[in-house]
Amino acid sequence: MKKTIKKVKFKPFTCTTSGDGYWSDVENRKVRVIKITPETIWDKYIIFRAYFNTKEWRWKRDGLIYTDSRWLREFQNAFIKLGLPKALAKSIDYTEQGMQGNNYVSLETNNNRFAEYMGWAFKTDDPLPE
Repeated sequence: MKKTIKKVKFKPFTCTTSGDGYWSDVENRKVRVIKITPETIWDKYIIFRAYFNTKEWRWKRDGLIYTDSRWLREFQNAFIKLGLPKALAKSIDYTEQGMQGNNYVSLETNNNRFAEYMGWAFKTDDPLPE
């Protein structure tokens, strides 16, 4: 019998920066993640965006959140609290720098179970990554 996956119900949460990223040195800034949206499947990766409150983080002033270690760790932990299995949450990482936006952080996972937990369906001829 196939195990039923309980979909994650997204609720906004806050992640704090450490200031150790390559594109920002802003320490201890709380940034609220307000929305998560699927982007695409590329090679073995599910790409998605985490939109943040632009009143709390202004990329022209603050830089990119990209590569900030504390922000990513807190993002992963927030998904564990929302019900994502720990190993799956820890598979989430930043995409490349050129994919980052002025109001979102671009992220990826190579685990297709993430899309199932989020309730996302992709229209593609390519199979989901295993």
